[in-house]
Amino acid sequence: MSGSGGRTSGNSNNTVILAALAAAVASSIATLLITGRRRDHVEISSSKDNVDETAPLAKITSTSKEDGSSIVMVTGGSGLVGKAIENFVNENSRENESWVYLSSKDGDLRDRKSTEAIFERVKPTHVIHLAAKVGGLFANMSQKVEFYRENVLINDNVMECCRIYKVKKLVSFLSTCI
Repeated sequence: MSGSGGRTSGNSNNTVILAALAAAVASSIATLLITGRRRDHVEISSSKDNVDETAPLAKITSTSKEDGSSIVMVTGGSGLVGKAIENFVNENSRENESWVYLSSKDGDLRDRKSTEAIFERVKPTHVIHLAAKVGGLFANMSQKVEFYRENVLINDNVMECCRIYKVKKLVSFLSTCI
């Protein structure tokens, strides 16, 4: 403990704990999405070996759904939980599954046309929606209306495109200021 209000030092330990928690959440979300059943037990490891901070984003590719394969699209794929999902999927890959991890560089989910273009290109059967406008505590406090409006637009566009493109399952996992 340091002398400043009982705070612990060691930002890297906090990062490892958050990454482990994100991996546990990712494991549960991926299991729920694919199997429709929740996991009753998830182990949380605090080892730095489980965190791959350099894993590249998957390229957007479309796979035919006619062969029974699943295409899982993860919005917010470059964030903390998105990366944990990617790590979990890479360690637990299954046949007939294609995973696409999107970042804000792949399109503007606030814009309906851009969102439709993403869905048209990827043709997902399942969506894990993690994307949100984020900016940290002070940005959230100083721009409350902007954050609210933009996140409502993002969520509405993703949910409506899931309906239009007949996505089998949508899991939305949203938070602010983790």
